[in-house]
Amino acid sequence: MPRGGGSSGGAGGRGGGSSHTHYGGSRGGYRGGSRGGGSFGGGSRSGGGYYFGGGPGYGGYRRRTGGSYPMGTGPGMGCLGCGTIPILIVALLIILAMFSSYSDSNSTEITASTMERTKLSSSQCTLIDEWYEDEAGWISNSGQLEKGLRYFYDKTGVQPYLYITTNIDGNMYPTDTEMQNKLKEMYAEKFTDEGHIIVCFVEGVENNYGTSCWAGSQAETVMDSEAREILLDYLDHYYTSDMGDEEYFATSFEKAADKVMTVDTTTRQQAMRSALITVIAIAGVIIVVALVRRKKYKAQQAEADAKILNSDLNSYSDPKVDDLEKKYGEDKDT
Repeated sequence: MPRGGGSSGGAGGRGGGSSHTHYGGSRGGYRGGSRGGGSFGGGSRSGGGYYFGGGPGYGGYRRRTGGSYPMGTGPGMGCLGCGTIPILIVALLIILAMFSSYSDSNSTEITASTMERTKLSSSQCTLIDEWYEDEAGWISNSGQLEKGLRYFYDKTGVQPYLYITTNIDGNMYPTDTEMQNKLKEMYAEKFTDEGHIIVCFVEGVENNYGTSCWAGSQAETVMDSEAREILLDYLDHYYTSDMGDEEYFATSFEKAADKVMTVDTTTRQQAMRSALITVIAIAGVIIVVALVRRKKYKAQQAEADAKILNSDLNSYSDPKVDDLEKKYGEDKDT
């Protein structure tokens, strides 16, 4: 099925929970390395999914687990040339456009959080001691993983339960329905209330994975379809990172919790903010240029006044006046 495929609620589940499934292979680039070595699908996560027995499309790369990764002068303006203001404005607009483009590219990678959510009351979610089940044998530092899962609970009020496995009832390429049924069964076995969410990560073949989650009806007041999409998006986003397995899951849950409980700015709000910043920046440049020019002008004027005051007045005499003075002076003497 397509990436980020759908949700299903109600039938057969406890109190109308819902399932949401993501499959790898829809985004990201090859970053090399893997826990088990090698790669699948010709060296690119974005190079199409792999289909097995009519089931959902899988793709992607197994996550890596090691390492981490003077202003010139111009005529007529003193220190600022007559073309400085337009150049500064153009440069400013280019920088703002680049920043806006960068922000847009980041924001579109993770589903936007468009609604305000209220943390679930502790009375609606009874904590259990178990936070995860690791059938795949990935987790060696349980404390690091649980720290991220507890952070998610503290922010949302919904206790997450992470299920890491290599197959669903023996199937390494489970269908969406098989994953939904499995999570519904697990929910009924493990929880006595509707305030939890089970997140499943299945990777039966290296570099291929699927993710799904099932939320109780009370948990859905916080972890609605958009919030579940955000959580699975973060699992996709960090899949090819250099984080260890525990850090990968912990970080995904922490980032998802922060975003779910925050309302993102809309595209219109971002545009208005960018326009306001641009206007303020341009006005600031113009004011600075005007102040510099004014200061320069005052300095030049003060220099000219001082030169006049300190100069010899005789140097400003008129030759005709001097001739007349000389003539009448001579007549007086005779």
